[in-house]
Amino acid sequence: MVTRNALPHLSEQNCTSTAVATRNSLGSRDQVCNLRATATLPVKNEVMGDPQLQNSSCIAAALKRIIYTLHGRGVLCNATMPCTAHWSRENAVVVVCRPARLWDVRARQDCTSFKPAKDATFTRRQASLVATARGPWATRLELHKYGRCAVVGNGQTLGCGSNWGAAIDSDEYDLVMRVNLGETVLRTGAAHMKPPYSCFAGSRVDMWIDNHQLNPSAFDVLESWGNQMPRTPWARTGGPIIVTNPRTKPGKNISNYEQLVRGVGQSSSRKNWTVVQPSLAVVQNGVVKIGGAGGKAVNMAMHLCEHVDAFGFGLALHPQSNRPCYGHYYADVDPLRVLCWHGHGGLFQELQIAVWDAFGLMNYIWW
Repeated sequence: MVTRNALPHLSEQNCTSTAVATRNSLGSRDQVCNLRATATLPVKNEVMGDPQLQNSSCIAAALKRIIYTLHGRGVLCNATMPCTAHWSRENAVVVVCRPARLWDVRARQDCTSFKPAKDATFTRRQASLVATARGPWATRLELHKYGRCAVVGNGQTLGCGSNWGAAIDSDEYDLVMRVNLGETVLRTGAAHMKPPYSCFAGSRVDMWIDNHQLNPSAFDVLESWGNQMPRTPWARTGGPIIVTNPRTKPGKNISNYEQLVRGVGQSSSRKNWTVVQPSLAVVQNGVVKIGGAGGKAVNMAMHLCEHVDAFGFGLALHPQSNRPCYGHYYADVDPLRVLCWHGHGGLFQELQIAVWDAFGLMNYIWW
């Protein structure tokens, strides 16, 4: 575990070489937004169906894309120390192996199996999305209610890559979901939602998902920030949808949910805000193993949306130890420490997201 100061904000050493070249060609990130090109969103990914999983050319293309993503990211492997991916037709399993690295205490190759067909079936399953909800949007959280959605995490892929802010805030998306927004604004005072950070991560908030016991005082900070914006960040929904921890058993986490409901009700200007407690079947069904709020957000998005674009996920290499770390793209305004090696199940996440991207379950936007 290291302090955030050991992982400098937007250091070229903790960005991939491709991202660094892109960033340097566009100018300093600390300058105003319009000095940098606005990124164009990639085409929507389509989930590979059973016929495609029997087609050798389709599988070969997916395996090639997995390696392209992992080597392009350069965190776990690269052309010199390559990852490998192969397909087991009999079990419909893709096996991804990463090389042994000096920072890995096991010092050996590590292989992980994934079942993309099973994951795709899970996202299409008719399941209850919500355990409890109050507010005007409570009845609009249905299976595949929305077309294209953005899930905005907090990782340094947003700090090292392209200017995605305008695209995230645009009408291209039917729903924008953010991770740990309520918990973070209490530390940053919403500074991470303003320029220059909003230039590459946007400021639109339709839904946020927190993995922490939320303090309703975050609502006051968010409301004050939202009122200062030219357009209210949650203008499309009339009020943000706040998703708290799931109810893992009768009564579990219900106290925080009720606390948030009371916090929303303390102001008449929040009458259009909605508080949701997701069902365990959706957010922790054993299929999506990405840790923390990011995993819950991806799970919710896969159920709510036909197409999912994921921003701000993945690790960066620590400049001194060269070990994979998880740090926030707004680290210079956030005192939260940087998590190394085991943070948020990051090693597994690097592989899993590359697989999902290759098989069409989501677009992984890391450049």
